[in-house]
Amino acid sequence: MTRHILFITPQLPYPPEQGTALRNYNLLRLASRLGTISLLSFAEPSAAVPDKLSSICESVRLVNAPPARSGLQRMRTLMDGKVDMAERLGSPSFSAALEDMLSSSKFDVLQIEGIELASYALDLPSHLHLPIIFDAHNAEWLLQRRAARNDWQRITRWPAAVYSSLQWPRLQCFERSICLAAQVVLACSEPDAQALQALDPRICAHILPNGVDTQRCVPDLTPAAINHPALVFTGKMDYRPNIDAATWFVKEVWPLVHSQAPSAHVYLVGKNPSPAVQALRQDPQVHVTGYVPEVLPYLAAADCYIAPLRVGGGTRLKLLEALACGLPIVSTTLGAEGLEVNSSQHLLLAQSAEGFAQGVLRLLSDRELAAELGANARELAVKRYDWEVLLPCLAAAYDALG
Repeated sequence: MTRHILFITPQLPYPPEQGTALRNYNLLRLASRLGTISLLSFAEPSAAVPDKLSSICESVRLVNAPPARSGLQRMRTLMDGKVDMAERLGSPSFSAALEDMLSSSKFDVLQIEGIELASYALDLPSHLHLPIIFDAHNAEWLLQRRAARNDWQRITRWPAAVYSSLQWPRLQCFERSICLAAQVVLACSEPDAQALQALDPRICAHILPNGVDTQRCVPDLTPAAINHPALVFTGKMDYRPNIDAATWFVKEVWPLVHSQAPSAHVYLVGKNPSPAVQALRQDPQVHVTGYVPEVLPYLAAADCYIAPLRVGGGTRLKLLEALACGLPIVSTTLGAEGLEVNSSQHLLLAQSAEGFAQGVLRLLSDRELAAELGANARELAVKRYDWEVLLPCLAAAYDALG
């Protein structure tokens, strides 16, 4: 059965440089083999439709992304009992564009990429209702609850803890609403599926993991010119879980590593480093790169990839890239959550600062072990997480529509 699917995405899914765009672009690419695809997306005002999207979509329509909400607007949202994530991408222009596309073309399904766009489906006029696929990139209520618990432990983070403590119960109600409104719910991992299903027994989430392009992410790429031994962490550095990961590693783990490996360097690679992340470069052996046009050379140069995440949900595309590149990896259990990895087979897992430091030092000193873990990581990525391998998972989701 050939379906006409309308995707709506929170940002232009090309180029697929990180997170949301990586998942969205690859799902669009795979879905184009299963039906006819149209796309409505937010984008920057100067953005043009990339040829890569035109080649896989019947039509692409872009709407200017709304400006970031001010602190006063966010405060009003908190005080009014609303869900911040439901308000962030509010746009009359996007609503009008969506209604126009649904009125002028016959679509079989509306695929919503992420919770920030859920309100557009919930607020559709009744005459425009159609089957919905909701792709939950995270179980957001769980992410916020974890963030609150983590932030309450440090007095400097109490404002953020208050925010998350108010938001996660509201997110439970909002996520429940969109999951019940959708005919199919997609989750990135089994833990996320369980977290969404816990909201209501009627919710049944299909697991569609994040994937990786294992032909692009390969071992033995040309490395960046950096200092060695090099510990590398990648990700958008204004994203709250990544900020926490970077600051925790540098403040709690790095001194333990540096005392035993004084020549080592840390590279925090990713755009928009927050002030807290920028402050970490006070240590001359901690390098905050900011935006780089391509992250793969830094992965190729890494002697050890670190994933010191303590907050978050879903599965980490950055960790999948490190697996596919055959890197020796040390991660927290949460950082590897949702991936079918085994500690001491594909990577090393650690919970405490001391354990994390020991894992890093072990991989820096035992290069035979590092190579073995890297080879196993690469094999797992190819067999289980290549986007091509995940095509049947997406096909099954569409088949579930009937």
